[in-house]
Amino acid sequence: MMNKFLILIAFCTVCLQPLWGADSGALVWRLGKTDGSNAEFRVPYRPWEYGREPRLARDPNMDHKTMTYRYTVPENGVVASPDMIAGLSTRSVRRFMPYDEVATGAEIVWDEKEAGTRELDIALSGFTCYAPGLKGITVTFPNGREKVFELPVKSVSKNAKKVLSAVFHVKPGRNVLTIRISTAYKLYRIWFDSLTLRKTGKTPRFEPLLRMTPDAFSGISHPGKPGTMTLHDPNTPSGTVRYTITDFHGKKTGSGEVALKDGSGKIELPAGKTGWFRVTAKVGGKTFESAYVVTEPVTPERIPDSRFGCHAINGATNTVNPKICWKEAEREKLHRAFLGGARNVRIHAFRWGDMEPKKGDYRFDQLEERVKAAAPYQFEILLNVHSTPMWASSSQNKKLTVVGSAKALSYPPKDWKDWEDFVRALMPEVKKLGISGVEIGNEPGYSSAFWGNGSPEDFARYLKTAYLTAKKIDPECKILSGAPLSVDFFEAVMKANDRKPYFDVMSVHYLRDQQRDSSKPRQWRDSLDRFAPGIPIVNTEESEYRNSNPGKAAVDLVKLYTREAKNGIGCTYAFQLFQDFGGYKPIYYGCFDPDGTPLPGFAAYRAMTHRLEHAKFVADLSTPEYEAYLFERKGTPSWCSGERTTGS
Repeated sequence: MMNKFLILIAFCTVCLQPLWGADSGALVWRLGKTDGSNAEFRVPYRPWEYGREPRLARDPNMDHKTMTYRYTVPENGVVASPDMIAGLSTRSVRRFMPYDEVATGAEIVWDEKEAGTRELDIALSGFTCYAPGLKGITVTFPNGREKVFELPVKSVSKNAKKVLSAVFHVKPGRNVLTIRISTAYKLYRIWFDSLTLRKTGKTPRFEPLLRMTPDAFSGISHPGKPGTMTLHDPNTPSGTVRYTITDFHGKKTGSGEVALKDGSGKIELPAGKTGWFRVTAKVGGKTFESAYVVTEPVTPERIPDSRFGCHAINGATNTVNPKICWKEAEREKLHRAFLGGARNVRIHAFRWGDMEPKKGDYRFDQLEERVKAAAPYQFEILLNVHSTPMWASSSQNKKLTVVGSAKALSYPPKDWKDWEDFVRALMPEVKKLGISGVEIGNEPGYSSAFWGNGSPEDFARYLKTAYLTAKKIDPECKILSGAPLSVDFFEAVMKANDRKPYFDVMSVHYLRDQQRDSSKPRQWRDSLDRFAPGIPIVNTEESEYRNSNPGKAAVDLVKLYTREAKNGIGCTYAFQLFQDFGGYKPIYYGCFDPDGTPLPGFAAYRAMTHRLEHAKFVADLSTPEYEAYLFERKGTPSWCSGERTTGS
């Protein structure tokens, strides 16, 4: 019986050889060791908000233009310690790290003696992903086909035990594949454990992977100017794409078919009315989505009393090098803000030490560069200045705060004349650049990452010194109060300054106007009126419209602005509204998703700015069951915001 069993096994093995290949499973190459660590990869990569990788800047294998590390397998087989980068990151870390120290892709080159089929296993030692359903990794194979991978929402530093696998064809001679982080989502990263390529008899299967890209900038079109959307599918050279266009409410506004040629095609986008539009396309049994918006055009115009502000210029705060500036992203963000109808822009922020790294060594070139980039749009610029350089600080505590800077940087100066001298040097630059306001400090409080010793008396002196010095040089420049964290801290500051307001405008943050009848605006107004009646209040940082549902975020954005207008807030500066990097949680802060596709919030914001610019709040028409506010422009009703409500 045993002999018969052995004969059967031998027979099956012989029969299967033609099907699977005698060398199926044979190793072509392996990079690294599958041990739960990336330590054997000789080019370390640790991208994060306050990180640096200067070695990459000098590495001849880095293509800085495409942010790709190129590695050639020296000889097929096991390469236990490859001279290859240890991991990859999203391109958005360019906000924090120099551009030539960022790697989003790894290109692997090797030789094959003959054509065949291969199986690739990418074993990860660690990864970070903060958004569910995000297909953030794209692998491109030698024949141009692609496969995308999704990671679970998790942060793992080692022993991740996650393997990404794919089967593909190779050709004789030189072969190239590329692994890339294709999303811009914040701090999406992977680290390699090992990469293994084997021969296989499996059949490669590549599903449709249709990319739908509006040809207009950031998917923003204007009425009467129909746009187009480019389709490209690397895995479907030919076929028919059937598409439907619907508005925000789900009403169909267009449909049709497009034939793919060499994997590409075009969709004509109607632009007869304004709004946000979803494009749903089907090919090969798969469904794909994109979107575009049609909004009213904007004319460059300075409107000092506009209520529409935003954060559209990154300063140098929270970076290890003030010269770090992702210029392409900054230009994109500025243009989005302009097309959205924002008129006021807050630079958040420049630290004192960024502009005076050593005593008397003043450097304003980075500030000038950022302001000049915004000049074509005629924004009103608000500059936020805070922190104390290490050389001037009354503390030398280098322990990091929750915002990633040394605690010492949040302490007041040991010699107040240093602060006075800096403000005296800064203000001529402010005047020359046409900056209309300077906000002194950021969120000081009894317990604050930006005001380390928690002393209202010290902040009172900080504010008073800046105000008196600035006004001697540029009396027209408005000085803002730095957005104290609490009413009681603010009142202690006022008392320390003999109840005198050493500011022209009261700045606050996060008024919680996502809730109807929030008490915070009234608390601030009542407190301010006890010391300085009539001084205007602005909200220089707000994101309480954020939501995991982009449709609800759009509705809440409009609610927040109209409620703040009703509550007497002169201007609201939306935080991260026009960027697309996401956050640490799957919540939409802005009007664009991590792939740059416009969300409903952009159309809502532009509709609001179009109707409310130059308009004045007239009346609160709300009832317990209905929330409504009336605005007028030159005597004509221009906007009535209303919604049936239960009090929320």
